[in-house]
Amino acid sequence: MWTKLVICFGLYVCVVSGSTTYYGQAGEGITLKCHYQSSEVSWKYGSISIIRVAKSGRVTKGTAFADRLKLSGSNLIISNLKSEDAGTFTCIATDRKKGQTSSDMTLQVVKVSVSVSPASPLLQSSAATLTCHADGSPDKVAWKHNNQDLTAETGKTVTLGSVKGSHDGTWQCLVYYGETPFEASLDIDVIGLKEHSNVTVKQGGDAVLPCSLSKPDLGSLRVAGGGWTQLPPAAADAPRLPSLDTSNAQELRWNSDGINTARVTISKERLHTDFGITLMKVQPSQAGQYQCSVELKDRGTLTTTVNLDVTGGGGGGSGKKPGTSNNTVSVSVSPASPLLQSSAATLTCDADGSPDKVAWKHKNNSFEGKTVTLDSVEGSHRGTWKCLVYYGETQLQASMDIDVIAYPEWSPPSWLGLNMWIWVGVAVGNMVVIVGTVVLIWSSRRKIRMRQPEIPMTFADDTTVIGLIQDGRYWQNKRNKMWTKLFFFWGLHVVVCLASESKKYYGQAGKDITLKCHGQANMFTWKHGGVHIITLDKAGRPTKGRVEIVDRIKLSGTDIIISNLKTEDKGTFTCITTDRNKRQSSSDMTLQVFKVSVSVSPASPLLQSSAATLTCHADEFGSQKKVAWKHNNKDKTDETGKTVTIDSVEGSHGGTWQCLVTYGETQFEASLGIDVIGLKEHSNVTVKQGGDAVLPCSLSKPDLGSLRVAGGGWTQLPPAAADAPRLPSLDTSNAQDLCWNADGINTARVTISEGKLHTDFGITLMKVQPSQAGQYQCSVQFKDRGTLTTTVNLQVTGGAKGGGGSFAKPKRVGSIGSPGSSPSWLGLNMWIWVGVAGGSVVLIALIVAVVLVHRNNRRRKMRTRKLRSVRKPLTANDYCQCNR
Repeated sequence: MWTKLVICFGLYVCVVSGSTTYYGQAGEGITLKCHYQSSEVSWKYGSISIIRVAKSGRVTKGTAFADRLKLSGSNLIISNLKSEDAGTFTCIATDRKKGQTSSDMTLQVVKVSVSVSPASPLLQSSAATLTCHADGSPDKVAWKHNNQDLTAETGKTVTLGSVKGSHDGTWQCLVYYGETPFEASLDIDVIGLKEHSNVTVKQGGDAVLPCSLSKPDLGSLRVAGGGWTQLPPAAADAPRLPSLDTSNAQELRWNSDGINTARVTISKERLHTDFGITLMKVQPSQAGQYQCSVELKDRGTLTTTVNLDVTGGGGGGSGKKPGTSNNTVSVSVSPASPLLQSSAATLTCDADGSPDKVAWKHKNNSFEGKTVTLDSVEGSHRGTWKCLVYYGETQLQASMDIDVIAYPEWSPPSWLGLNMWIWVGVAVGNMVVIVGTVVLIWSSRRKIRMRQPEIPMTFADDTTVIGLIQDGRYWQNKRNKMWTKLFFFWGLHVVVCLASESKKYYGQAGKDITLKCHGQANMFTWKHGGVHIITLDKAGRPTKGRVEIVDRIKLSGTDIIISNLKTEDKGTFTCITTDRNKRQSSSDMTLQVFKVSVSVSPASPLLQSSAATLTCHADEFGSQKKVAWKHNNKDKTDETGKTVTIDSVEGSHGGTWQCLVTYGETQFEASLGIDVIGLKEHSNVTVKQGGDAVLPCSLSKPDLGSLRVAGGGWTQLPPAAADAPRLPSLDTSNAQDLCWNADGINTARVTISEGKLHTDFGITLMKVQPSQAGQYQCSVQFKDRGTLTTTVNLQVTGGAKGGGGSFAKPKRVGSIGSPGSSPSWLGLNMWIWVGVAGGSVVLIALIVAVVLVHRNNRRRKMRTRKLRSVRKPLTANDYCQCNR
């Protein structure tokens, strides 16, 4: 009995305190598992029913979580977790005998994020601190940088005493609650001044002093000052060096006041990241160290030092235009690119001053001199050409891309599927056959007339014919044989003409294609436009040519497979096979390579209600091309042109658009994924007088891609009450951190988020009065793209103060760090310990009662046994009497 009681007590404690705890990350999904599987299941959040499945399979949802819940069997899936979702969930399963079993589980919702102070981009050599924000008290915090573990960093913060370029990249924070890890990441850019070698210039020459930022995108950084100075000792006649003029925040320029332009040349254009200058006609007294400084607003100053060496001799420049980001080296080609194949062209490299050396580079080829003359342009000339200019040890370069195209291919007309030239060949061959036939007939008849009617004739086949010739039977047989031979020759001629037509292949750039050789042999050779590309000898050893295409060729028997097709691969391919008797046969085939791609303007993602145009880019090829469109694998029969114009973009336009281009019987395909972003639609908001109303406004997708929010906010549409509170607008002064502009906002009447905003721009009106009822408009403006708007209708009804809005969630319990949560001990809530204590008292009372009853029963049994053991005294009646 005692053993059973102990087991019962232990099982009771386990059941009371064994609630499963789940950890989920805000914004992610989670699955809560029900320990009991049944066809009739209901889930509760606290005491609120959130979803129920009846025996018939009918699903009933409550108001809370309704749009984020899904069942998988008896398990509950919650998507897009929020911090207010934390609390206790109960799964109640009903079996066939109407018995109910339940299991409780606790959900903790964790928010994990990473921030850096000051905000990215960071200045080189400055100090910065990365902070991992995580709810509650995580068991472990770890860091990664560019996917490499940082074993030395195990706390919530990482301090960078002096930021370096190597600190650039992605920082990841991994937070562990028990064995469950959660991750957040942050991209950090590091900006500094590029390092430059010493500048050496000849006396009287021009010296470029370089100074440029390491990255073109400054993000939220703003240049607030800076300039050039010569470090002491400096010559008395040294020219004044320029400083930055920051009076116009939109246009950063040099301050040219007091600058001698004959000795110092500066750019007159708008400056961005290049702050180089040029010293003209440098003298030995100007040699020394020059310092360039760039001051960034509220962040610090970057400096770099350039050492100028002046040598004796004639003048020569160091290679850059004064103070601009454009090189003094420029390249051009005449005529302009694209060049026609087999035409002539000249490439020219223009460089300031008198460079020591000028060279050209193209792929693995080098050319000396300022000009390169191409007498006959070929496909191999396609690509990037670089001009390298040397001023002493200083090297400057400029490059350009050249494209080479062939003359447009003329496609001869066809009839009944055959090329015009085939029909011309057949016609000429037929004329020859007809003329030959006429000549033979005329000659044979002439011979018949010349024969004597009764003269015996002997022929080459030893046949002697004697008799009259007028019957004509012999010569009729001869004529029949002649006609048979002529018709056979004509038919053979037609077959040869038809067989001479080379097979055509159509391939798509970037894809693979297989060219089939019609002959089968142990030895064969493939050529491309007469150029050898690959040969297979008797022993099966392949020998490849020295052209670029051979690196993309693979053999399959006698066929070749060309991978990653390029436009220059088009042309004629010839397969030459050799049999055992060394007899050769060849087959020609023509390959056409087409480029097919899809683009959308403006770029994806698209704004809802805006206009957009999709374009299918495909090479032209006669009149054989047909274009069709598909959207999410469904045919768009009304769209048959190169472009699809969408006057008003809708959410249904999102997805994959496919362009199908058909050349003859060959079809090519290109696709493009398009996202559509709008504001979610919300129903009316109804709230009791004196309650709090949540005005929702959120974007339909969390990933904005290239879109940048440039403004927006809330306004109340007229008529509005005179005492209506001021509504917030978006503060976009910091491009990296989008937040609300709290200036003039009465926080007692309007509650806004103090954190960084991304896609949710909802606000809360506190203690709403009937005068505040009406329409409220939320607008989100995107840079260079347009504005999204949504309207929310607020209705205020009478009632006691303190009523909540229709969007208010039921009160949550047990959320991490939430105010009003109950105290805990050893990780368990206080009410659990109260329940355990109460249950224990009841259990102890039952044990005492059982013990008392047991002892009482034992005493009663002992008394009964004792009474039974006592014998009665003998009496006379107990003896037998015998009457003998």
